[in-house]
Amino acid sequence: VVTTDGQIQECDSTNFEIGSPECLFFEGCEESSLYPHCNFDIVKTSDFQSNPEMLANDDPSELEDYAYLIYYNDSSCTNIAGVKGAVSDTTFEIPRLGRDVSCDDAMACALQPEGSTCQTIRAVTSDLGVAMVRAQTRGDQVFECDSSNEKVREDTCAVLDPQPCRTSSTLANCHFRWLSAQDLAQRPGRLVGDFRNNSPFNAGGSLSVNTVSGLFAAMSVILFFGW
Repeated sequence: VVTTDGQIQECDSTNFEIGSPECLFFEGCEESSLYPHCNFDIVKTSDFQSNPEMLANDDPSELEDYAYLIYYNDSSCTNIAGVKGAVSDTTFEIPRLGRDVSCDDAMACALQPEGSTCQTIRAVTSDLGVAMVRAQTRGDQVFECDSSNEKVREDTCAVLDPQPCRTSSTLANCHFRWLSAQDLAQRPGRLVGDFRNNSPFNAGGSLSVNTVSGLFAAMSVILFFGW
């Protein structure tokens, strides 16, 4: 929860396993009670968008099987609405939503389709079915299959270059791009549409950061780190 004064409060029923209270105000990198071999951080999306370099990684070699589906609420793909992580060759579902649902509200269904907020949204909108989405990483590119593409007469499967800003066939008021985890780690500015520099972030060899292995984002961002 992001409070009115900008603080982040995190509640986790498993916190007792590491001697922490169930709810606490988040102040930085913490040990994960859910994933014992991970540490994690939570930041506000506004901070994340203004400083995408926090995702820079000087050794992305172990991230080849991960990709991120980034949704934007603008047609230039610079204003992030949400980020959904994907494992290569794994299929997931996203409920299709029409023009009567804003991109920001649609993130409830993109990130947690089984959640109560998404179910409430779907109960008061037209039932457009569910899209089946699968991504496969291919270096800096992502091969995507999306069953909803048939509805807009596009190829169901295609290799997607990361630079173009695409209109979503699944969430009608959203735009999107796919970024492989390796690409994002080396060129984090691409998250907000900065494709001016194709060189890896640490080209000078002076930056050393930890490995970001997972990312899920809506109003706030959860980053999982492997040490």
